[in-house]
Amino acid sequence: MQGKHSEAVSELSKICVIHRIFPPEESSPEMEMVARGLEKVLKVEQRELLMGMLVGACGEENRKSAAEALGLVW
Repeated sequence: MQGKHSEAVSELSKICVIHRIFPPEESSPEMEMVARGLEKVLKVEQRELLMGMLVGACGEENRKSAAEALGLVW
């Protein structure tokens, strides 16, 4: 994310494709594991930025599971 916006969007687009092919179940242990890992290395503001970029790259249909994976669901 450090000044490489186009690379980040490209990687997020790849994640979107995988997400469409293998959609996660709501409240799945895998998504919780991803969220816990990201919470350790990214601040809330960074995860919110990723959320915005992900919605921009993938569209609104993945917002709920993306928020769960980013640990932005309270």
